[in-house]
Amino acid sequence: MKKRNINLDVIRSIAVLFVISIHFLLHSEFYKYPIVSKKMMGMLALRIFFACCVPLFVLLTGYLMSKKELSKKYYKGIIKVIGLYLIISIECILLKKYYFHIPYTKSTALLALFDFSGDSYSWYVKMYIGIFCLIPFLNMIVKNTNEKQHKILLLTLFFICIVPTVLNVYDLTSIYTFINSKVNNVHNAIFDDYWLVLWPFLYYFTGAYIRKYKPKIPQKKVVTALLITFLFFSYYNIKRNYGLVYVDELYMQYFGLPSFLCATLIFIGILNINMQKISKSISKIITFISDHVFGIYLASNMVDMVVYPIFREKILDVNQRIIYFIPIVLFIFVVSTFISYISNLIYKLILWIIPIFINKGKKLYEKAKKFILTLNKKIKIHYILFGILIIIGFIFNLWRIKYGSGSSDEAFYLTIPYRLCFGDSLLTNEWHMSQFVGFILYPIMKVYTSFLSTESIMFNFRFLYIFFKLLITIVLFIQIVKKDKLGAFLVSTIFMLYTPYNISQFSYNSLGIIFTLLFSLLYFKDSNSKLIKLISGIMYSLAVLCSPYLIFIFIGLFFINIIKYVKTRNKNIIVNFLIYSLGAFIVFSIFVIFIFSRTSLTKIINCIPLILSDPEHQTGNELKTIILFIKVFISYFHHISYVFVCTIIMIILDYIINKKVIYKNIYFLIICSASIVQLTEMNNSVVANFNFLTIPLSIVGIVCILIIELSNIKDKKYIYYRNIYIVSQCYAILIAISSNQLIFAYS
Repeated sequence: MKKRNINLDVIRSIAVLFVISIHFLLHSEFYKYPIVSKKMMGMLALRIFFACCVPLFVLLTGYLMSKKELSKKYYKGIIKVIGLYLIISIECILLKKYYFHIPYTKSTALLALFDFSGDSYSWYVKMYIGIFCLIPFLNMIVKNTNEKQHKILLLTLFFICIVPTVLNVYDLTSIYTFINSKVNNVHNAIFDDYWLVLWPFLYYFTGAYIRKYKPKIPQKKVVTALLITFLFFSYYNIKRNYGLVYVDELYMQYFGLPSFLCATLIFIGILNINMQKISKSISKIITFISDHVFGIYLASNMVDMVVYPIFREKILDVNQRIIYFIPIVLFIFVVSTFISYISNLIYKLILWIIPIFINKGKKLYEKAKKFILTLNKKIKIHYILFGILIIIGFIFNLWRIKYGSGSSDEAFYLTIPYRLCFGDSLLTNEWHMSQFVGFILYPIMKVYTSFLSTESIMFNFRFLYIFFKLLITIVLFIQIVKKDKLGAFLVSTIFMLYTPYNISQFSYNSLGIIFTLLFSLLYFKDSNSKLIKLISGIMYSLAVLCSPYLIFIFIGLFFINIIKYVKTRNKNIIVNFLIYSLGAFIVFSIFVIFIFSRTSLTKIINCIPLILSDPEHQTGNELKTIILFIKVFISYFHHISYVFVCTIIMIILDYIINKKVIYKNIYFLIICSASIVQLTEMNNSVVANFNFLTIPLSIVGIVCILIIELSNIKDKKYIYYRNIYIVSQCYAILIAISSNQLIFAYS
């Protein structure tokens, strides 16, 4: 593999910085004011360098692509360019629609992708696609010309592209034209400028010449020539524009003489620098930037649209704006780099997903066909039992919904998505922590209200919830049955019968439990399938929307995976976690877009204190809440609380003394007995209303896990169930802390 030329990466990185810099002049309204101050004269001088941005890119194209030949493989190289263009243009259109409220329809948005108006900076993409299509034929010229012929070609292109920009900017009817060289609206064309459009080919063939013949020009001469060119045209340009509003004349454009000379000299100068001694860290940074330059260029349009209106509003004087040139350009560069990085990840994700549907489609079909045939030949008893279970459970739940469910809050859960359908926004029109579940229910409510009225809406949504629960029950069974047939049957049964708070309705708690369970089942599954990890991340993100405190689970998993990686050096650990994180990020991105399509950052910031000070769900006193939770727990479960603590102490002492847990059965018997006694003494109304039956079972589970852990059992089935149980306990505790119901929420 050929060693990468870091010099070219440096050129590419400088070129994209020049792009952002020249756009600063445009968006800071530099071109709208007379050039009179030293700051403005300085920026006008620097503009000579900034205008080298596109020429440098085309020189690079000529240098790198001059040996490409006509082939199918060659034309496949345009796929990434078009792919990234489409991704970033879609992002740009979404920004315009939901942030700037530009009325894009499906047809106008699609048209914007094809006419390159979605991203205002994508004119370069149009030009590049044209050059790309012609490159194999341009290279035939490069290949079949000697050095002298190549020079004549360059000289010819120079005369028809560059010379007119120098000679055709003067009023030759006046004898004072050269004495007073101020910009004049009267120009006399003395040289044919018909072929100015060929300027990209001048740069392409110049880049190709540099690669093919490697001109040996001493570095001192290159620097001297660059300095003289810069100083001469700076002086000339300032003198010509001083006291006037800047006019972008032909000679100052990309195909002007200053741009051609400076870009070529910069290119040769950087190419000749010895960068072998550059540190690896700096080299990696430059390479990273270089790899994302195309995306940075396109993404900078989005950042410019957001940043510059605020910048102009805050700083009115153009001279003051110039002071902030460096920080503004660097800020836009960094943010654009981040957007480019994310867009590249999306592109890679799409490339990963497409083969699954295209290349593996037939295999999946054959496997499904084989599975169905096998199932038809021999149906296992546990499938029959499961079928009977879901039929009975489904009929029971359907029968129950007409009598109502729960004691409170059912109507409230549906009001949030209902209000979203009519224009309300999260975080500004809602001031409580459980509001984000409205985002999940919004699509369902939107479809429902599009066809039906609000009459019987709660009844109908109970019906939808039962169907959704049935679907999740089937998913649970399928996910577990191969590992443990009995476990799959028990888990499915409990899930089918259990409803938090006895409210058979879509709520932050019922959906939170479902998505947390699905996330756990998939994430801890003994599989390296990237699709499964991706879906687990999506499920986790949906669970976080139901209970934002679940973000702590992500933090915990992050550190656990880091520790596991340090111990094993298994790259799959990091890869799987990153894919899971990507799944979570997909939902998060859609959620953020949805939020900002209806409100602004300023409004959200103003409403945050109101959300955090919600009297029903206060935050900031989590320690007090935990202490109160323990007190309430003991008051309701005083028998099992004391037995639980004593049993834990005995198990630990047994392990310390004997190096293992000897009396496992005794400890299990003690905690089970305490649970039964506790259940018999509980108030029937409390049990009915708050699912308190589950709490003693949870206590038994904690004791069992501790016993097995200290017994050093490494059974895969146990590890799988243990991990799911730990996550479920974390969910229960976090939902209790964030709720005003404490122990009732934990149940």
